[in-house]
Order: sequence, then C-alpha cells, then structure tokens
Amino acid sequence: PGGLSSITFAPNGRLFGVTGTDAGHSLYKINPSNASATSVATLTNGLAGQIIAFNPDDGYLYHWTYQVFEKIDTVGYVSTSISMSGNYTDLNEPFGAVYKGNGSFIVND
Repeated sequence: PGGLSSITFAPNGRLFGVTGTDAGHSLYKINPSNASATSVATLTNGLAGQIIAFNPDDGYLYHWTYQVFEKIDTVGYVSTSISMSGNYTDLNEPFGAVYKGNGSFIVND
C-alpha cells in the first residue's frame, strides 16, 4: 500500500503497517518475505498522525492518531477505544511510539 505511516512487528515475526490520512486509515498485514500487503481493518479517523506499536505483554496492537487511542486484537482485528493518561493534551500529530513495558508506551509528536 502507498502511504504507510508506521510499521510494527509482533514477536512471532508478523509485520503490520498503517496508512495515514491521505491513504485511508487502514491497517495492513504485511508479508515480510515479499512486502505484499493485505488490508485487515479500517481504523478510527483521528486526522493527523497514524502510528501503531505492538505490546508483547497483552498481544494487542495499539493505534494513535490525533486525540484517538485504541487497541486492536491481532486475530479478528477488532478495535477498542481506550482513554489516554499522562501528558497527551499537546499530542497534535504522533510520529512514533515504543512499548516500554508494564503497560506503558512512550509516544512522541
């Protein structure tokens, strides 16, 4: 797909990517061997900044965009909206996230 704005690996080697505003807010499962991609879900449209990160502790993908935070199961690709905590009021356009453990992520815009 064109316009990937973020990618993340699951511990078992599965690769996921998300497209940004100009490419439809979609989650893709990507074959790491040949880069073929399959759309598996349409994500919540939160305008600017589409990023994903995998949490190996609970097995969910996490998705951020402007004032949207949700988790996505990697079997049925159902998303669940969750509330953000911490200093997120200035999160205008997220560009990266990393899982730091104990249910916490570091997100930057």
